[in-house]
Amino acid sequence: MVRSMVQSKLRVMFLLLALAAAPAGCRRLRGAREGAPSLVKDISFVKSPPMDTLVLGPAREIMLPDIRKDIPLIDGILNDPCWSKSGRAKGFVLRRGDVADVAKALDPKAKREDYARLLGLKFNGEGDLLATQQTQARLCYGATGIYVAFDCEDSQIVARINRDDGPILEHDDCVELVINTRRNVFHIAVNPRGVTYTSRVVTATDQPTGPERWHPGITVATGKEKNTWQCEMAIPFTSLEIKAPNEGSFCGLNIGRRNRPAVKHDKYEMEEISTWSPAGYNILEPRSEGIMFFRQGPPAMIAYLDPGQPGFGYNRAVIGVRNRANAETKVQLRLITFDKAGAIIESAAKELVLPARKETVSTLNYKVPWGSKFCCLNAVLFARQEQEKESLIAQEEVNLKLPTEALSLTLDKRAYPRGTPSAGGRIELGVGALRPHGRAYGGRWQGRPLPR
Repeated sequence: MVRSMVQSKLRVMFLLLALAAAPAGCRRLRGAREGAPSLVKDISFVKSPPMDTLVLGPAREIMLPDIRKDIPLIDGILNDPCWSKSGRAKGFVLRRGDVADVAKALDPKAKREDYARLLGLKFNGEGDLLATQQTQARLCYGATGIYVAFDCEDSQIVARINRDDGPILEHDDCVELVINTRRNVFHIAVNPRGVTYTSRVVTATDQPTGPERWHPGITVATGKEKNTWQCEMAIPFTSLEIKAPNEGSFCGLNIGRRNRPAVKHDKYEMEEISTWSPAGYNILEPRSEGIMFFRQGPPAMIAYLDPGQPGFGYNRAVIGVRNRANAETKVQLRLITFDKAGAIIESAAKELVLPARKETVSTLNYKVPWGSKFCCLNAVLFARQEQEKESLIAQEEVNLKLPTEALSLTLDKRAYPRGTPSAGGRIELGVGALRPHGRAYGGRWQGRPLPR
């Protein structure tokens, strides 16, 4: 009796383990057609329907002109000719998380449209509240680096910290600059004294690190006037670990400002932290970034390519496509999988109609051959022209992080009734992919014994 109960419990535990390890697409579905593409040798795979296309709001953009003939003097005085023709970032808004916290404290039932009335602030026309102390940033680039100037309204300048990499983010007025090169996320902050805080997050590795200390060779200078202060900086491309960009290249960008002391109103007190591109609580959030183009960018672009957690067989990639034009645009999105030798493994395509000034999130399936050690995904965007001609608009590439180890589960045949196919065998799961060898039949998992 006891032995029978133990055996039943072990069968249930083993079944749950197998079903949890196999992703939804790996489980045999009723009505699945025979001969469907195989995920691995012994698992039938049924393609799931594509995710509904999502359309998101417009992202902040700024175009940087090439001013290599008018390089500014970094002295904290914004009188150089290049600043008059630089790209401008203005209309800074309060962080959405801070605004929601204060508004909910005043009225727990408050909705977003009530925030401006409750806090006595102004909307910017896009659903965010404008900062009371505004900031304007100007950006341009030359042959060797990026040049940035800040002009900050400030009725009470606070600058206590006088050592680099000190806690200026917690105690001082400061400006912030976040640049995402797709390999690293760089964070620079400067207070009115010209004291800097710098860090970076390395995103090009299997396990992103940081934020870690980063000591770039940047040049910074600040200046003060009545109720305002200014900051100029020069950031070499070598400090960002990138080459001089080509025309149309882009990076992720956000610009922030921390203003102290806290703004006091009749009913509340709130620390005023504002950003150029709207953010929740953290300016380093990738989804809160705007885009920095080096000269004129493409009419549409691939904002991001997310391969998910790839495993052997079919997987699904999420791709964000942003239409920068003021009119609806028709494009074709292609997702191509390459092997180490550059040969095409598989290609998938989808026609998209992009709403004006919006971001569309779509999905495409891709295949990783069993046992592959390297695969590369390439998303390509084409525009349809007259006479069925195509023109390349943009492309994005990412190397897949494939499972390299295996987890073996050894089954004791004494714990299973006689006749169980997997008794005394092993089941091997790819770490990261969790694709088991075997097949599920009618809710019962039959593992394929491997050689001991």
